[in-house]
Amino acid sequence: MNKRKKPFLRLLSLILAAFLLFLPVAVSAAGGGETAAKSGVGADTVDEEESIRSGAFANWKQRDPRWHDQSLGYSSVGRSGCYVTSLSMILVASGLEWERYEKGEFNPGIFAAELKEAGLITAGGGLDLEGFVASRADLTIAESIDGADFDPLPQSEKAQLIQDQLNAGRFVFIIAHNPTTGNRHAVVASAVENGEVLVCDPGYTSKTGLFFEDYPSVSEIIVFAADVEECEDSEKNFGSDIPSALAVSASSLWNHLSNI
Repeated sequence: MNKRKKPFLRLLSLILAAFLLFLPVAVSAAGGGETAAKSGVGADTVDEEESIRSGAFANWKQRDPRWHDQSLGYSSVGRSGCYVTSLSMILVASGLEWERYEKGEFNPGIFAAELKEAGLITAGGGLDLEGFVASRADLTIAESIDGADFDPLPQSEKAQLIQDQLNAGRFVFIIAHNPTTGNRHAVVASAVENGEVLVCDPGYTSKTGLFFEDYPSVSEIIVFAADVEECEDSEKNFGSDIPSALAVSASSLWNHLSNI
């Protein structure tokens, strides 16, 4: 009787051992799915060697299917989200949202949803920039340059002006006249090489990425300054009351952007 039971006991032991080996893998896989779900609109994979000033976020496109249909008033990120996508790049590149980005918890879709929840998106899909900047003690507008003053300059002077801002550790947000659509379009200056400004363009993959070649005319340039230490100390709450002392007069910018 005992001899007949031994093969059965061996088989039972093998099944139990296999189950115990598989259990951690199953738990890990379930946990990964939960993390992805919590991160909201699809997350980027962050490489270990990715630096704060480069990476997948520099190639974010407003028409990415992960957030294309995210609403902006009666519009959407895919249709009108070049400014939201460009600002998302700046927030990550500056380090202000690097930690959330690294965890897969920040991208243009998530950012647009947060802006909407905070009441900072207008019915037409524009952004209340005064409210946005005032809600963040870690971000200020250091300078605003009107296109009417910028466009007449020689290209070398334009490039040097932007180079000076980048050298100062600031982030250059450019509202250009889009020759393809006739509308205004937001891009982010990433570098200056050989007298040409390189840009991260959230709207197109077909353009060259050379600003003066792709966009011969500028509406406005907004230069942002970021304070990462202030970011770490602040509550970073979009819904906080807006102190009048922090309000930045930039209504002209958003008059432009609501038409993008």
